[in-house]
Amino acid sequence: QAANTFAGQGDSFFGMLKEMLARRLPVKLAGTLIAAYGSLTLKPGIWYYALYGLVWLAGLAGLILKACRENRPHGTVLFHGCMVLCMVLPLLLYLRYCYATDYQEQGRYLLPALVPAMYYVAKGLERWGKAATVCAGTVIVFCAVWQVYAVALPAFL
Repeated sequence: QAANTFAGQGDSFFGMLKEMLARRLPVKLAGTLIAAYGSLTLKPGIWYYALYGLVWLAGLAGLILKACRENRPHGTVLFHGCMVLCMVLPLLLYLRYCYATDYQEQGRYLLPALVPAMYYVAKGLERWGKAATVCAGTVIVFCAVWQVYAVALPAFL
């Protein structure tokens, strides 16, 4: 263990978590999870993250409404357990890495959790109907194209 890590300095794991929250780590991770290039200085405006946030909120709200209105379990417990594990495991590995090896405030380490999370967002969007799903997909494609042509390419050309 390196001396410049939390573990090397003798700090507790929960002390590290407290410091992470004080440094606003969840906000920084969300900001660098999607659309951060270079040395994390090339990021789009706040509106970009607001659009993504709206898609996530609509999807999660639809998922909750769908779950509340259904009397029968949707899918198998094993499937949903594995999906939750696939979302939680990258976070646990990231926290362990931050504690013992190298503290980095980079959302790219959580990218594997994005796939199962987006499955649930998409399932929730289905609750609002086809128009909402198409609208959310259009927003995501627009944001991706904007990021490439308006933010990334000008910086690297």
